[in-house]
Amino acid sequence: MDGFLPYKATFMLDMVVLALLAVVPILLYGIWLAKKKEYSSHAKVMTSLGLIVLFVVILFELSMIYHGGIEKIMENAERSHAHTNNFLILKYIHIFFSTSTCFIWFLTIYQAIKRFGIKDPKPNDYSKRHKTLAIIGILDIFCVAITGLLVYYFAFIN
Repeated sequence: MDGFLPYKATFMLDMVVLALLAVVPILLYGIWLAKKKEYSSHAKVMTSLGLIVLFVVILFELSMIYHGGIEKIMENAERSHAHTNNFLILKYIHIFFSTSTCFIWFLTIYQAIKRFGIKDPKPNDYSKRHKTLAIIGILDIFCVAITGLLVYYFAFIN
Protein backbone atom coordinates (compact mmCIF):
# COMPACT_ATOMS: atom_id res chain seq x y z
CA MET A 1 0.00 0.00 0.00
CA ASP A 2 1.09 3.56 -0.56
CA GLY A 3 -0.32 5.37 2.46
CA PHE A 4 1.74 7.61 4.72
CA LEU A 5 0.20 6.74 8.09
CA PRO A 6 1.63 3.65 9.82
CA TYR A 7 -1.24 1.41 8.63
CA LYS A 8 -1.74 -0.51 5.41
CA ALA A 9 -4.21 1.89 3.82
CA THR A 10 -3.91 3.86 0.58
CA PHE A 11 -2.59 7.40 0.29
CA MET A 12 -6.09 8.81 -0.28
CA LEU A 13 -7.59 6.90 2.66
CA ASP A 14 -4.87 8.38 4.87
CA MET A 15 -5.45 11.81 3.33
CA VAL A 16 -9.21 11.65 3.91
CA VAL A 17 -8.69 10.63 7.55
CA LEU A 18 -6.58 13.74 8.09
CA ALA A 19 -9.04 15.85 6.09
CA LEU A 20 -11.91 14.65 8.30
CA LEU A 21 -9.94 15.81 11.32
CA ALA A 22 -9.37 19.22 9.68
CA VAL A 23 -12.87 19.82 8.28
CA VAL A 24 -14.67 20.02 11.61
CA PRO A 25 -12.49 22.79 13.16
CA ILE A 26 -12.62 24.79 9.90
CA LEU A 27 -16.39 24.35 9.82
CA LEU A 28 -16.66 25.55 13.42
CA TYR A 29 -14.48 28.55 12.55
CA GLY A 30 -16.83 29.40 9.68
CA ILE A 31 -19.82 29.22 12.01
CA TRP A 32 -18.02 31.43 14.52
CA LEU A 33 -17.49 34.02 11.76
CA ALA A 34 -21.22 34.05 11.00
CA LYS A 35 -22.06 34.45 14.69
CA LYS A 36 -19.68 37.45 14.80
CA LYS A 37 -21.60 38.86 11.81
CA GLU A 38 -18.52 38.62 9.59
CA TYR A 39 -20.65 37.35 6.73
CA SER A 40 -18.18 37.99 3.93
CA SER A 41 -15.44 36.01 5.70
CA HIS A 42 -17.97 33.32 6.61
CA ALA A 43 -19.00 33.00 2.95
CA LYS A 44 -15.38 32.78 1.78
CA VAL A 45 -14.40 30.16 4.36
CA MET A 46 -17.47 28.00 3.82
CA THR A 47 -17.41 28.20 0.02
CA SER A 48 -13.68 27.43 -0.02
CA LEU A 49 -14.20 24.53 2.37
CA GLY A 50 -17.00 23.19 0.19
CA LEU A 51 -14.86 23.36 -2.96
CA ILE A 52 -11.86 21.74 -1.26
CA VAL A 53 -14.02 18.95 0.17
CA LEU A 54 -15.56 18.38 -3.28
CA PHE A 55 -12.09 18.11 -4.84
CA VAL A 56 -10.87 15.70 -2.14
CA VAL A 57 -14.02 13.56 -2.42
CA ILE A 58 -13.57 13.28 -6.20
CA LEU A 59 -9.92 12.24 -5.75
CA PHE A 60 -10.94 9.81 -3.02
CA GLU A 61 -13.63 8.18 -5.16
CA LEU A 62 -11.25 7.87 -8.11
CA SER A 63 -8.70 6.26 -5.79
CA MET A 64 -11.30 3.82 -4.48
CA ILE A 65 -12.18 2.83 -8.06
CA TYR A 66 -8.50 2.50 -8.99
CA HIS A 67 -7.79 0.27 -5.98
CA GLY A 68 -10.94 -1.86 -6.43
CA GLY A 69 -12.90 -0.60 -3.41
CA ILE A 70 -12.43 -0.88 0.32
CA GLU A 71 -12.78 -4.67 0.32
CA LYS A 72 -9.89 -5.08 -2.16
CA ILE A 73 -7.76 -2.56 -0.26
CA MET A 74 -8.39 -4.49 2.96
CA GLU A 75 -7.54 -7.75 1.20
CA ASN A 76 -4.27 -6.31 -0.13
CA ALA A 77 -3.47 -5.04 3.37
CA GLU A 78 -4.12 -8.54 4.75
CA ARG A 79 -7.07 -7.14 6.70
CA SER A 80 -9.85 -9.28 5.16
CA HIS A 81 -10.67 -10.65 8.62
CA ALA A 82 -11.89 -7.16 9.57
CA HIS A 83 -14.52 -7.23 6.80
CA THR A 84 -17.40 -8.44 8.98
CA ASN A 85 -21.16 -7.91 8.80
CA ASN A 86 -20.84 -5.18 11.44
CA PHE A 87 -18.17 -3.51 9.30
CA LEU A 88 -20.50 -3.63 6.28
CA ILE A 89 -23.30 -2.00 8.28
CA LEU A 90 -20.91 0.73 9.43
CA LYS A 91 -19.67 1.24 5.87
CA TYR A 92 -23.21 1.63 4.52
CA ILE A 93 -24.12 4.05 7.31
CA HIS A 94 -21.02 6.06 6.41
CA ILE A 95 -21.97 6.04 2.71
CA PHE A 96 -25.48 7.24 3.60
CA PHE A 97 -24.14 10.19 5.61
CA SER A 98 -21.48 10.96 2.98
CA THR A 99 -24.06 11.05 0.20
CA SER A 100 -26.58 13.12 2.15
CA THR A 101 -23.83 15.54 3.20
CA CYS A 102 -22.80 16.11 -0.42
CA PHE A 103 -26.40 16.88 -1.34
CA ILE A 104 -27.03 19.16 1.65
CA TRP A 105 -23.72 21.02 1.30
CA PHE A 106 -24.32 21.58 -2.42
CA LEU A 107 -27.83 22.86 -1.76
CA THR A 108 -26.69 25.06 1.14
CA ILE A 109 -23.76 26.62 -0.73
CA TYR A 110 -25.62 27.00 -4.03
CA GLN A 111 -28.63 28.64 -2.38
CA ALA A 112 -26.38 30.88 -0.25
CA ILE A 113 -24.55 32.15 -3.33
CA LYS A 114 -27.85 32.61 -5.17
CA ARG A 115 -29.71 34.32 -2.30
CA PHE A 116 -26.91 36.23 -0.51
CA GLY A 117 -24.43 36.80 -3.32
CA ILE A 118 -20.68 36.51 -3.04
CA LYS A 119 -19.35 40.07 -2.79
CA ASP A 120 -21.23 41.44 0.20
CA PRO A 121 -23.54 38.83 1.74
CA LYS A 122 -26.05 40.18 4.25
CA PRO A 123 -28.86 38.54 6.22
CA ASN A 124 -32.22 38.53 4.44
CA ASP A 125 -35.48 36.60 4.28
CA TYR A 126 -33.57 33.44 3.29
CA SER A 127 -31.35 33.52 6.42
CA LYS A 128 -33.59 31.30 8.55
CA ARG A 129 -33.76 28.55 5.91
CA HIS A 130 -29.99 28.84 5.33
CA LYS A 131 -29.35 28.38 9.03
CA THR A 132 -31.63 25.31 9.13
CA LEU A 133 -29.87 23.73 6.14
CA ALA A 134 -26.50 24.58 7.67
CA ILE A 135 -27.40 22.90 10.97
CA ILE A 136 -28.47 19.75 9.10
CA GLY A 137 -25.23 19.88 7.09
CA ILE A 138 -23.16 20.31 10.24
CA LEU A 139 -24.81 17.36 11.95
CA ASP A 140 -24.35 15.34 8.77
CA ILE A 141 -20.62 16.13 8.46
CA PHE A 142 -20.10 15.20 12.12
CA CYS A 143 -21.71 11.83 11.33
CA VAL A 144 -19.49 11.49 8.25
CA ALA A 145 -16.40 12.23 10.33
CA ILE A 146 -17.31 9.82 13.12
CA THR A 147 -18.35 6.95 10.82
CA GLY A 148 -15.42 7.59 8.44
CA LEU A 149 -12.90 7.46 11.26
CA LEU A 150 -14.56 4.30 12.58
CA VAL A 151 -14.44 2.67 9.13
CA TYR A 152 -10.72 3.47 8.90
CA TYR A 153 -10.12 2.24 12.45
CA PHE A 154 -11.88 -1.09 11.99
CA ALA A 155 -10.50 -1.63 8.48
CA PHE A 156 -6.84 -0.87 9.18
CA ILE A 157 -6.05 -0.38 12.88
CA ASN A 158 -8.11 -2.63 15.15
